[in-house]
Amino acid sequence: MRRALSFLAIFSFSISTLVLNMLSVSAHANLIRSEPAPNATLDRARKAITLYFTEPLEPQFSGIILRDSAGNTVNTPPSTIDPDNPQSMSLIPGDLPEGLYTVSWRSLSAADGHQSSGSFAFVIGTVQVAALASAALETIPPIGAILRAADLLSLSLLLGCLAFMLFVSRVPDLDQRLRRFIWLGWLLVGVVSFLLIPYQLNQVTDASFPESLNALGALLTDTRFGILWLARMMLWLLIGVALRRRLPASAWIVFALSAALLMTRSLNSHSSAMHDPLAMVLGDWLHLLATVLWIGGLVQFVNVAAPMRRDLSGLATLVGRFSNYARVLVASISITGLYLAWMHVGTVEALLTTLYGRALLVKTILFVPLLGVAAVNLFITRRRLQQERAIWSGRFRGLLGAEIALAVGILAAVGVLTSANPARSVYASRQSPPDNTIAQFQEVDGIHIHFDVSPGWVGQNTFYVTLYDDDAVPLNDATLIRVRLDNQTRSIGQSELRPTLISEDGEYAAEGANLSTSGTWRARLTIARPNQFDVLADFTLDMQLAPIPEGVDMRLPLTGHALAELLTGLVLLALGGFAGVSVKFWRFSALGLLSTPIVLVGMVFIMSGAAHA
Repeated sequence: MRRALSFLAIFSFSISTLVLNMLSVSAHANLIRSEPAPNATLDRARKAITLYFTEPLEPQFSGIILRDSAGNTVNTPPSTIDPDNPQSMSLIPGDLPEGLYTVSWRSLSAADGHQSSGSFAFVIGTVQVAALASAALETIPPIGAILRAADLLSLSLLLGCLAFMLFVSRVPDLDQRLRRFIWLGWLLVGVVSFLLIPYQLNQVTDASFPESLNALGALLTDTRFGILWLARMMLWLLIGVALRRRLPASAWIVFALSAALLMTRSLNSHSSAMHDPLAMVLGDWLHLLATVLWIGGLVQFVNVAAPMRRDLSGLATLVGRFSNYARVLVASISITGLYLAWMHVGTVEALLTTLYGRALLVKTILFVPLLGVAAVNLFITRRRLQQERAIWSGRFRGLLGAEIALAVGILAAVGVLTSANPARSVYASRQSPPDNTIAQFQEVDGIHIHFDVSPGWVGQNTFYVTLYDDDAVPLNDATLIRVRLDNQTRSIGQSELRPTLISEDGEYAAEGANLSTSGTWRARLTIARPNQFDVLADFTLDMQLAPIPEGVDMRLPLTGHALAELLTGLVLLALGGFAGVSVKFWRFSALGLLSTPIVLVGMVFIMSGAAHA
């Protein structure tokens, strides 16, 4: 048994370490597109540089900086957020000379409070550069993940340890011992809450100390994060006042306030930025509530198991009650977790190839042995304690320790999950747009000209020119092929490409981001061959922006979303109803009341799914 416990502890620690090592991986930011496009080559400067994001932005802490080829900041007016579309941010660059420019941006989501940043380059004129680099990186600082994991741990101590007294059993002789863990949880919630402010401020601003004080005021009063943080601290103070009273009298008040405090976290999560935020936020809240109740209950069980180690029948009774309580929580975690995982991840590929997905996979790997240990306590430990086998008192405490070790690993994984971008958005942003190759043909002066543009969207393209004579013989002797591109919709000047021979089949090619904006373009080909008159051919190109890959914008519903909501709601309703009936809910027993939020959330899911069907 000791070897098994040691293995579980080492396994949990190893997995937790793996999660923390994953924090250095970069994830894609939530930039959908930009005008000009990354790597664009422009004849002249645009009137505005506009970036489009998947979520609304906080104006105080989002901005664009333009740098020249030397890395110096170009003097421009401050960037602005479109009041009619808070998901777009623009910068007026003014007159820019020819050269290479880099757009650096920083955004703070008004939905989930997460900060992103990135950059991309574009060229004005005919400046020769080796390559135009683009980047859109979001790194996850370890401190952010650690703080979010510590926040859940502190809420587990506060809410879960209190719930143990309400839903499992209150041990009058150990009342003071039980209260200590609840007070410890309350204190840690306050400490973590205060630490979140300097962390968030550091993420969204690089200002000096005096300017940071001004930024602090804006962060607290002008952002969703700040308003929810103030609400969280108000609830925290009220919980402290309620805890000063005798717990039996104030326990339900403390429980309700703590559950409301947990809701402030869900309101500032990924779920709040998705399609149908009401159902998503409530699903996230129920998932977190069940998690902290279970983990906190385990901690409180360890707290009372030591002084009760000689009372084997009393321990057996507590194991039975906690197992019935935990079964409801585990079912709630599983049901909501499956739905949230589908919404945030979407595909197996996203699960395996993204930071968010791998963290979720680690969480699941830890969850399985945690269920196994819980099953051992339910089916074996309780019976052995009922049989007055004293050795199982020590084994039981060891099993509880193993469960807590695994739970700590789960909290570390959750810290990463709540810090990373959702896997569905990240994976979708990596996918190439669908092929939209433009293929056109003309016959001029006995030359068959095939002109292809691939992939055929605004931005970087490869231009293919293939030449044959009337006998279908490839023409490989062109001394010059010139492609001049003019936008017929906007007056942005002319650019030029010179395809070179790449195949003995008469195929010539050149690459460029010359088609840098949507609209109608004219491509005028000039073909020069030895001892022949130059041949001219005009082609018309209707260029469009590449479609946003399905899944990048998390506000758009997934196919089958309504059915998934209905099924999730029905299962939650069945679970809550079964839990309530099994403990005689009509008598308003404590454990029966635990089924109330499950039933209510299930009803919201059913109504939401029916509305979207």
